[in-house]
Amino acid sequence: MLRKKLFIPLYILIFFYLLFGFLLFTFQNDFFYPADKTAFSNCPKLEKSEKIIQGDFRAYFIKRSPEKVVVYYHGNGGRACDRYYMEAYFEPLGYSVLFVEYPGYAENGDTSMAKILNVVTLVNTFLKKQSFKEIIVVGESVGTGPASYQASLSENNINKLILITPYNNMASVAAFHYPWYPMKLLVRNNFTPDEWLKNVTIPVTLILAENDEVVGFKQGESLSNVIPSEYKNVYVVKGAGHNSIYGMQEFSAIFSKALIK
Repeated sequence: MLRKKLFIPLYILIFFYLLFGFLLFTFQNDFFYPADKTAFSNCPKLEKSEKIIQGDFRAYFIKRSPEKVVVYYHGNGGRACDRYYMEAYFEPLGYSVLFVEYPGYAENGDTSMAKILNVVTLVNTFLKKQSFKEIIVVGESVGTGPASYQASLSENNINKLILITPYNNMASVAAFHYPWYPMKLLVRNNFTPDEWLKNVTIPVTLILAENDEVVGFKQGESLSNVIPSEYKNVYVVKGAGHNSIYGMQEFSAIFSKALIK
């Protein structure tokens, strides 16, 4: 009887372990994509932009130059409209900008990796019709996934890729937060930049936050290790966190240099 009582705490621990694992697996989209549902049309900071709506492909498009454009994929927090502050880098250089929105963000509905990757193919189609000569793709945080995927597509004509607070794959990021679970088996939305970029043949700039508490510094470092050395430039912003990096002068200098280099 005493032995059975001794095992009760273990049984309770196993129960809650399995329960939380089940919740992680079932509701992982809610963990990965805490989508801001503010209407896509409600974006006063980018009111002068053209609002592109073509099925699942939605974006704020600012056309300045017919020759050069920046495609911007945001992180999982907020929405594309919130990244208006990046215009401080693009406008002085005369770049056209395409701030891409994800399905399920700035609207009702759900988000998934499959839907986001489908949007990437639609972005490619849009860019071809615009006939830009220089295309820079920027991805921040979760946006590392779609940005890397776009760089891997055989039909793309991207000139350079810039990744801010990047990661190697989403299963690795999930394991960073929940190391006691087999996340490679549980994660369905597993963006895999480490697979998509291992044979890349365009310049790739990685900007890592030294104290990244969201995706983890090692995840960005691991991504760096698979990119061919002749195509990569890796920078570490000292003392920066995942979100605080944008307010640091070192980041501003690195990002500005990456755009024009």
